[in-house]
Amino acid sequence: MSFQHVGSELQRLLSEWLENPESRRVVLQRTWERAVGEEVSRRCRPLGFDDGVLTVEVTDSGCEPRLEAMSGELITKVNIALGKPWVRKIVWVAATEQ
Repeated sequence: MSFQHVGSELQRLLSEWLENPESRRVVLQRTWERAVGEEVSRRCRPLGFDDGVLTVEVTDSGCEPRLEAMSGELITKVNIALGKPWVRKIVWVAATEQ
């Protein structure tokens, strides 16, 4: 088996894995802070991802309007970090008291 064949097979397996919605959610959560920066990630965190919509929990409700205004920029940053245009929309939700 050649290294080229092994590389192609690994690429195929990774592509299949990333087609799984749960796998995409995990990748998005791990990419979030690096993509949006520490200041933004301290105030919110991704909760879920479905059909191009990233749901993000906002822990500082005073920041929600500003974050909403930054949605386009944050979508671009996340998609660049992912290397794929997965995120089409961000839905911001307030953190619930526990």
